[in-house]
Amino acid sequence: MSAGVVRTAFRDHLAASIVLNSVSAPYIETLNSTTDTADRPDEWCTLDFAGAEEEPISLGNAPGDRAFRETGTVFAHAMAEANKGDDRAVEIADEIRAAFRDVNLGVGIQVETVSPPDTGEGKPDGRVFRAIVEITYRFDFTA
Repeated sequence: MSAGVVRTAFRDHLAASIVLNSVSAPYIETLNSTTDTADRPDEWCTLDFAGAEEEPISLGNAPGDRAFRETGTVFAHAMAEANKGDDRAVEIADEIRAAFRDVNLGVGIQVETVSPPDTGEGKPDGRVFRAIVEITYRFDFTA
């Protein structure tokens, strides 16, 4: 899973994008959540943090003097009401894609790639239809 600072930066950036109306669906935290999907709105989005890798990118042995790079993937899920076509879910996913395209999230976090929305098999997931945007990043830090 991505470092805590990475998870916070992605959540904060998505929240700011929602406040600025560049992303039109509300964010709902689903990690470690037991909220029933029936209690969620017809349209919403969430983030899923996939595994990440870390490697040293400098020489040195003293604590705090070594630089490291974490690389990983965040999946942004855009949900829209099921059985109404894919337009709205893809529209929300495109908004998320635009919000994260070529963004520096500060504290050494750079978004590297943002994929076009993927709707998988194109089938509803319960009461929602899902479009997923894959976002890759790099996080440079010292430790």
